Amino acid sequence: MSRALYSLLFSLLLPAVLLRMAWRSRRIPAYRRHWCERLGKVASAMPRQAVIVHGCSVGETQAASVLINWLTEQHPEVPVILTHTTPTGRARGEALLPDVARCYLPFDLPWLVSAWLDQLQPRALVLMETELWPNLIAACQRRNVPVSLANARLSERSFRGYQKVRRLMTPVWQALHWVGCQYRADADRLLQLGTPASRTEVVGNLKLAMPVAEAIKLKAAELRQQWCEGRSCWIAGSTHPGEEEQVLDLHIKLLQRQPSLLLLLAPRHPERAREIIELCQQRQLQVVRRSLGEQPGQSTQVVLIDTLGELMLFYGVADVAFVGGSLVAHGGHNPFEPLQMGRVALVGPHMFNFQSLLEELQPTGRVRQVADVQALEEAVSQALLEPVQDGLEGAGVMAAPGHWIAAILAQT
Repeated sequence: MSRALYSLLFSLLLPAVLLRMAWRSRRIPAYRRHWCERLGKVASAMPRQAVIVHGCSVGETQAASVLINWLTEQHPEVPVILTHTTPTGRARGEALLPDVARCYLPFDLPWLVSAWLDQLQPRALVLMETELWPNLIAACQRRNVPVSLANARLSERSFRGYQKVRRLMTPVWQALHWVGCQYRADADRLLQLGTPASRTEVVGNLKLAMPVAEAIKLKAAELRQQWCEGRSCWIAGSTHPGEEEQVLDLHIKLLQRQPSLLLLLAPRHPERAREIIELCQQRQLQVVRRSLGEQPGQSTQVVLIDTLGELMLFYGVADVAFVGGSLVAHGGHNPFEPLQMGRVALVGPHMFNFQSLLEELQPTGRVRQVADVQALEEAVSQALLEPVQDGLEGAGVMAAPGHWIAAILAQT
């Protein structure tokens, strides 16, 4: 009954969802592409009886890329499909796994996911982190398609949210064939919600094993030489409304100490570029836009990174990295990208979405949390004096690739 009500509400809201996508496509044209995939249509070239791995957006797609690389190395005979929810996730998937079949996951309505599964007849479904869809999982269960939750994480806030919809979600948790958790705290919360104890394990964070493509390192070094010759540079990545204002005001203060300092500002949603340009102009900051191909000169003070799929690259260009979503009560973003590019990640006080990860990495010194924007000013100033480039070595322990793949394929 709870799932029927969920489906009814989703059906009633679907026109609004489609209208919102159409509206967003005015700024991000990628939103108007591949609509038929979101409505369950499968291209004839899409492989059948594949392992479907769902990477919702950028972070999940990066973790999925590690898993898919392991799977194709150990079982090259098994076809793989990578699915997404957002255009940013799809763009990242194309960059990381250009040879892997991909499509958007259909909306979670019974008739859409059922038709989609009937066409693809998948061997297994792997969902990344906490990307759970009740109708999709129920449809897989009816078809004896095993569903795994890989790189699973669950913040305290999300845990409380799931407790409010127990009647809808309990069958979902119980239907999972294997749950590979990042940390012990994640596993404890998931077990309380109802994941099977015999199938829930702590296996580490896939992003610890994600290699950085040599081409990205070379491009970062090239841009660093072009843009930052004789000057320091810092980046604020994945920022949100209310955060850019704080970052720009902080940058003005830092310019008083280092007049040639360059800021790379990468909003979480690039379609907000015009709004952020206005914030820069209000502060009389000289700004150029990456999406227009504009190159920073010596008088440029801010480069707006309003493109998709390039954030890791620009973490490698900067000397110091701040990860956004953490100065405002959004809950933070995953700090692994700057760490992978050899930078210490500075984060604000609001990191409740990644509390377990923060507790794991803070003692290593690779992630540093500040209490507010004033403390961030001091942390950036200090880090610019002694930039650190030491990668992810020693940042954590995780299960061997074979264990992940065996657990996912065991039920197929």
